[in-house]
Amino acid sequence: HVFVDDYRLFLDVTRINAIRDSSWIERDVIYEAILPVVKKSTTNNTSIWILCDVAQSYSGVIATVFGSNQGLQKISAHHAELRRYFVEVKLFTVNLRNTFEISAILSIIRFHYETLYLTGNKKEAWPQQKEGHFLRGPKPIIYLLTDGKCPDGKCPAWADTLNSELEKLKGPSFCLKNTDIAVVFSADIDRMQHTVFTAASVLERWNTPDDRIKIVATVLCMSAEWPAVIYVCRSFFMGYGTVTKPDNSMEMIEFSSTIPSLYIALSRARVYCSVILFDYIPNTCQYTDRLLQELKQRNDVCRIVEVKGE
Repeated sequence: HVFVDDYRLFLDVTRINAIRDSSWIERDVIYEAILPVVKKSTTNNTSIWILCDVAQSYSGVIATVFGSNQGLQKISAHHAELRRYFVEVKLFTVNLRNTFEISAILSIIRFHYETLYLTGNKKEAWPQQKEGHFLRGPKPIIYLLTDGKCPDGKCPAWADTLNSELEKLKGPSFCLKNTDIAVVFSADIDRMQHTVFTAASVLERWNTPDDRIKIVATVLCMSAEWPAVIYVCRSFFMGYGTVTKPDNSMEMIEFSSTIPSLYIALSRARVYCSVILFDYIPNTCQYTDRLLQELKQRNDVCRIVEVKGE
């Protein structure tokens, strides 16, 4: 038996690299590694089990909504060919990894993410996911910072929020070791290094040689989980383009990284989760705006704190 975990991560890596370098198409892990085994499964007596969450993808929306790139089309064809060999598909509709509150938020994010996926006339059906879990926990907090700049060379405002969250998790109300906590981050290339450096400087106060808080990028933690996760995210655009709607009319849409990265990061938390979304600009991504607007109405499962820039 061959088990393939995080199948969507394989697709993400291949798609992103194919956009940057067309030669990556010939190194597609589906085409080069998985399909040859599947095609000869009757003679080599091999079974392949593939595990994935269709919403746990960073680049899938680009391929689905804006799949005109030749490289993306070839990768999608390889993916479609593999699906033809599926003999059994099992759907899991209840999220048992997270608490009720986190699971409910993930279901809301998933709905808005699927709405973005179904923009235009291309359809990729997602399994329905039921809200909630029978275990209750603390409400996740989402901090919206409209200004992430560094005043007078100091650390940005979100660093203070990160420090406050760590003080809470390391206080008497929680019994957590540093290894029980992760700081997950995402930012565009221009701000990636500064985001990592700032987060690491905050963690210095808490880390010891034998007990360190993990800091990891969103796209690199799809198999990981921690009791507590603090997600630091800079809202930035992933793409834009023209799509054909079901009525054959054309529409220009643009979207940010916020929804796909939020889904991945929040699902890493078992019990406690907080989000620090900085440089958020309203009215720039309609999908993110709709998501946050709904979350503001769901004070039964989360709390949103808006922090205005000076």
